Amino acid sequence: MRTSRRRAKRRAKKRIPLTALADIEAIERNLPGPYKLLVWLMAGCGLWIGGASAVTLQQFDFEAGVLYVDRQVTQDGESEKPRTARQKAITKGRGRAHRVRHLK
Repeated sequence: MRTSRRRAKRRAKKRIPLTALADIEAIERNLPGPYKLLVWLMAGCGLWIGGASAVTLQQFDFEAGVLYVDRQVTQDGESEKPRTARQKAITKGRGRAHRVRHLK
């Protein structure tokens, strides 16, 4: 009996709940224009935010129906050092500059 409970727990963990199409449409409707495509790339293609953010029109092959994903946006760029006390206060605890990188 214990083994059947363990198997049931394992099966439950393997299930990945999919977001309903109506929920995806609601998210897309409430986003500003430039970000609407991100929702569909993430939901439909399984991209993470970094990969979806780096997609350009040149990466779409409309004839073959293929999207080539070869870059991502990362936060490992060099940030400018703050010079004044006000700049230090504004940037305290913030990440580094964003940069588009090719995938490894």
